[in-house]
Amino acid sequence: MAAPVDRVGPASAALQAQLRDVVALLQRGDLAASGRRLDRLLAEAHAAPAVHQLAAQWASRNGLHDRALRHMEEACRLAPERPDIHFQLACLQAHHGHLEPALDHFRIATARRPGFADAWRHFGATLLRARRDEEARAALRRAHALAPGDNAALRALADVEFRTGWPADALPLWQGLLERRPDDIQARLRVGESFSRLGFQDRAVACFREGTALLPQSDAMWLALAQAEEDAGDRDAAREAYERALALHPDWPFAMACLLGVLRGDAPDALVDRASVLLGDEGLADDDRALLGYALGKVHDARAAYPQAMRHWHDANAARRRVAGEPEPAALGQRVDDIIAAFPRALFASGAASALHDDRFVFIVGMPRSGTTLTEQILASHPAIHGCGELPDLAMVARRLGTDFPAAMAWPRSATLLAPGALDEAIGRYVSAATRHAPGTASRLVDKEPLDFLHLGLVALMFPRARVIWCRRDPRDIAVSIYGENFALDEPLATDLAAIGHYIDQQVRLMRHWQATLPLPILECAYEDLVDAPEAQARRLVAFVGLPWDPACMDFHASTRAIQSPSRWQVRQPVHARSVGRWRRYAGALGPLFEVLGIDATTPQARTPSRWDSGS
Repeated sequence: MAAPVDRVGPASAALQAQLRDVVALLQRGDLAASGRRLDRLLAEAHAAPAVHQLAAQWASRNGLHDRALRHMEEACRLAPERPDIHFQLACLQAHHGHLEPALDHFRIATARRPGFADAWRHFGATLLRARRDEEARAALRRAHALAPGDNAALRALADVEFRTGWPADALPLWQGLLERRPDDIQARLRVGESFSRLGFQDRAVACFREGTALLPQSDAMWLALAQAEEDAGDRDAAREAYERALALHPDWPFAMACLLGVLRGDAPDALVDRASVLLGDEGLADDDRALLGYALGKVHDARAAYPQAMRHWHDANAARRRVAGEPEPAALGQRVDDIIAAFPRALFASGAASALHDDRFVFIVGMPRSGTTLTEQILASHPAIHGCGELPDLAMVARRLGTDFPAAMAWPRSATLLAPGALDEAIGRYVSAATRHAPGTASRLVDKEPLDFLHLGLVALMFPRARVIWCRRDPRDIAVSIYGENFALDEPLATDLAAIGHYIDQQVRLMRHWQATLPLPILECAYEDLVDAPEAQARRLVAFVGLPWDPACMDFHASTRAIQSPSRWQVRQPVHARSVGRWRRYAGALGPLFEVLGIDATTPQARTPSRWDSGS
């Protein structure tokens, strides 16, 4: 923390000279002598803010954090009109984790000096730490506007836009950083991932290939290239890039797990053995333990070694719970309660003032691993249909809407309070995302984000002429597939079989509410029916979206479109029924799931697993 010399008037020249002497001692590292001089100054000029500022710096250098805070608080009391002192106090408070007081002083500093770019940047960074993302984004945008040449402000804004905002907003910021420093690994990684999020998979691959040429010793760049090649459907290129990453960083659990995931049953024994040795290391971090466990489970599953596969998945999910926390089914139940209460039938009687009456939009929803990718791939092979992939935009719209009201009335409780035009920006952004890669001839746009079943009320407000396809599948197959998959850390319900059962149960409950409430047509599509009679079901899907049949839909497996989904390799094959009834291989481990859903290994088929299907 800097300690500027305080100008207290013409008679302060001697004090300023003494302060400069103390600063010189500090710069030479003479903490003892500078401390003695400061003690004399504090006795002689205890009402001078600059003395307390410098005393705070000296205390911080000596690890006396409480003392440093006391001196900065005193400086602020003595000069409450000084934005620079409020800023320095806020920085010190934030550094020591006192976020709320720090935010108060950043507000004062920026209010009193609106052009204080550094204060806006630190304000935004502290808001991020306080998990107030929307306010942080606004503060960091202000910092960047005030100081466009400040790389720190640009990087902070790029980071928040990347992590919590719209990918299209983040991309030019990261590109700006990369132009200034072509060898900036983080900037290149973020540019490539932003391309990937926006569906420009060829650009993502090109960005990472250029990165590996510029930075051939960067294991992170080779890993990113491998993941991009995998999304693009080039298994051989992905394998080679993962191997290069491992050659640079031997025994890297992340890269090893990814390579095992690509190879699965074809993984060489030496690689499997090495991963097993790493898992045997008691010092292995739980993050890495989970990654390797999920991957080894898939290897053993492909080799028909089912007990070993389930053992690895049990261990992986236990490690993930230690990282992400225990699942909270009750919280999901409460969330569904809130959604149901917020979207009664009457809400849709007159329609939203800002709704877009466009019949192009089709939403494929359901539990993850219920056949959503296959369903989209079939539809996207129709020449008049564009597959948008898994768009994150609806969830982001809901999150943004939640910031406009007090916590007690946050989204979805605020659904009935939206002002006219409140959804205009959201509709514009969603349409831009859905049409980003669509040809002008596309008369249907298919979004297959499975968890958008949580946001169908929002869909009905935005697009009252949309259509919804609800993918169903035997919950036992869904559960096994989810339990063995490396989901995001914010999905702790995926790490426990009983919790997965609750998730399925609540999903059915909410979908039954939507069927009874929304003006949208909802088609149920059972995975088992689709693989049993693919053409008949494909014709049914195409008819539901209002288009004539086209035989190209049956050649979906030949498509070269990028697929960012765990099912990317399965849907590049013709339809098969090998995954139907897969749960039977693991029936002995599924007791917690059976108990939640009220089914067991004797139930012949359970596409409709819960009490919500029985009408009770």
